Amino acid sequence: MTVNSAHDGHRSRRFSQWWKLRGAAAALVVGGMLMTLLFVPFTITHGPTSFYAERTLLGLDMHWWGLLLGVAPNILIATGFWTMRRRVAGSSRLAVAACTIICAVLGLSAIADLVFRALGPPFGLFVLAPAAVVACVSAAPQGAVNARARALIGALAAVLTTGLILALLPAQTSDLFSGYRIFGVLVYAAAGTVWAILGLILREPDGLGQ
Repeated sequence: MTVNSAHDGHRSRRFSQWWKLRGAAAALVVGGMLMTLLFVPFTITHGPTSFYAERTLLGLDMHWWGLLLGVAPNILIATGFWTMRRRVAGSSRLAVAACTIICAVLGLSAIADLVFRALGPPFGLFVLAPAAVVACVSAAPQGAVNARARALIGALAAVLTTGLILALLPAQTSDLFSGYRIFGVLVYAAAGTVWAILGLILREPDGLGQ
């Protein structure tokens, strides 16, 4: 009887862990897709340059679309990635720390945007971009899923770093080639797509429980 109880307890823990990881992966997928999709109405209402075009879509202006873009996706991604961060980092403490910082910055960014009730300045990008680089470079190889996840974190690092470079350009220069919209496409649309794909990859059972 004791052996059966122990076996049932082990199975229950395994199921709980499996469900937790699947839920976290789903949060990454949904958060990433929302980030990509919500960027579309935001950029339509804002306009292609740094000058606000004062448009509305479905009765909502840029501030409301920006609020949705800055809060919902970041909370979902931060929650999902927090659970998954060790599957990406492997046994590297530095990579775990970098992934933890990414989660913290996403959460703080969501809180700030909620307080502003609009999409605020992308100050978090100054931390997110280098943290993603560190997470990619320092992650310890640990299975096929981990390898694909590291590649995606590398893609995220490249996208965010390029976006950061664009953000540092003067508005007058950036507006000459629609740099503001390109920045948004990279930091929100492309990054959201990467997060969603990462969630799909981390749903795979290889390395479950690591």
